[in-house]
Amino acid sequence: MPGKDRKILNLQHIGIANTQFAAALGEQRDRWALWLPVLLGCGIGGYFALPFEPDLGWTGAVLLGLAVTAWGVRRHMGLSVLTIALLTVL
Repeated sequence: MPGKDRKILNLQHIGIANTQFAAALGEQRDRWALWLPVLLGCGIGGYFALPFEPDLGWTGAVLLGLAVTAWGVRRHMGLSVLTIALLTVL
């Protein structure tokens, strides 16, 4: 696409630079939104696989912590993508 930066995602700060995963993640950049339902489905499947009902307070604390982390790392693309993925699964 014209005018779009097509460089492979720079993930050196989380230790997965120059790997096949980093290359695949960079190639999927235009389709990241399509992965959100998949991650949501993983979270739903994980919820139903639990042998107990999760505590609402604990879940809220983890959700708040991930939201604060997402806000803090919003300028680092790799960490931001990872945090948003975890938030979607939660």
